[in-house]
Amino acid sequence: LHPNVHLAGDVRLGEGVELGTGSSVIPGLTIGGWAVLGAGAVAIDSLEGERSLRLYDDEGNALAPPIPRYHVAFPADGSMIAVGDSSDRRSAAVLALDRDGARLWRTELGAGGIGRFAISRDGARIAATVGGTIRVLGRDGQPIGPRIETGLERFDDLAPAPDGGWLVLAGRDKPALYFYSPAGARRAGPVAIPGERTSAWPALRLFC
Repeated sequence: LHPNVHLAGDVRLGEGVELGTGSSVIPGLTIGGWAVLGAGAVAIDSLEGERSLRLYDDEGNALAPPIPRYHVAFPADGSMIAVGDSSDRRSAAVLALDRDGARLWRTELGAGGIGRFAISRDGARIAATVGGTIRVLGRDGQPIGPRIETGLERFDDLAPAPDGGWLVLAGRDKPALYFYSPAGARRAGPVAIPGERTSAWPALRLFC
C-alpha cells in the first residue's frame, strides 16, 4: 500500500495487490491477487486480478497456454515444474509439467485457493496450504498421508526438508514454527520466535 490509500469497510485484498498513492476502494469490494490500482484511482467495482505462468523455449516460442493465478516451484535438478493452480475457485489443484511444458499429471485439492506452495529439493514431496490445511503429494501426484489440519488461519511460509521427510510451517497469527511429518503427525513445536514475525526469516527455505 502506498501513502494515503483509503480502504472503506469490508474490503478484501488478495496476494500481491498494489494500491497507488491516494487511491481508494469503496466498501464491500474485493481486489484480486496481483491487481494494480493506479495513483488517485477509486475502485467502484471488484477487480479480479491475475498472475499468469507462461512457458517459453530458447527461441521465445510459447510452450503451453498461460496458467492464471498460479504458484510455481522446481526441484533442484529442474526435472519438472510443479504448479499450484487456483484459477478455478471451486477446486485448487497441483499439476506437474515436464521441461517442455507438457502436463505430466494433475491432482485436485478441493475447494479454496492455494496460499503457500513448495517442493522439496529432491522433488519427492510437494506441499500446499489450502485454507487451514496442508496437502502433501508425491512426485507422481499421489497424496501422501491424510489432509493435515493445522488449526491456523494464516501462514507466512511453508517448506519441506531437502529429502521431503518433514515439513516446517511458519505461522503468521502467532509467530512460531510448526513441524509436521508428511503423514500428518506434528513432530515438534510450536517453536516460538519472540519479537519476530516469521515473514522476517528469509533463511527458512535455506534451513530446509
